[in-house]
Amino acid sequence: MTISPENERGWAMFCHLSSLLWIPLAAIGLPIPFASLVIPLIVWSARRRESNFIDYHGRESLNFQISMLIYGFVLVLIGLGIGVFLIVVVGFEQFDSNNPIAAMNVLAGAFAYVAFLIVWAIIQTIIVVIVGVQAVQGKKSRYPLTIRFIPTSKSL
Repeated sequence: MTISPENERGWAMFCHLSSLLWIPLAAIGLPIPFASLVIPLIVWSARRRESNFIDYHGRESLNFQISMLIYGFVLVLIGLGIGVFLIVVVGFEQFDSNNPIAAMNVLAGAFAYVAFLIVWAIIQTIIVVIVGVQAVQGKKSRYPLTIRFIPTSKSL
């Protein structure tokens, strides 16, 4: 089956941007676990044999999403570790009405952690959009900070 260059670039872009579909799904109350990985996998699996360009971009998208999933788990573990550390350092007995500073310190730490995760998600989204736009322009791009679980060829 022959695919036109416009369709090829469009599907390559969709391999990237489909990873962001979890956002509207979660907003309407349909949080699908691992949607940022599952949806691009479905798109790539359906179209990868039609074009080397689509195959390349699908692999790049999946590698980035797998990497971000791993980094996300590591961030959660770090956050839990920091939380446990703060509770141990501050101590359970200090959480009383006579010591509101202890509770405020833990809340400030939690707020900073959540703010960091939000910034991390925004940066990830911006990178996905940039690479998606480059795909529709016919360029091949490589995501930064990506572990290449699914090998991609540098040449198309």
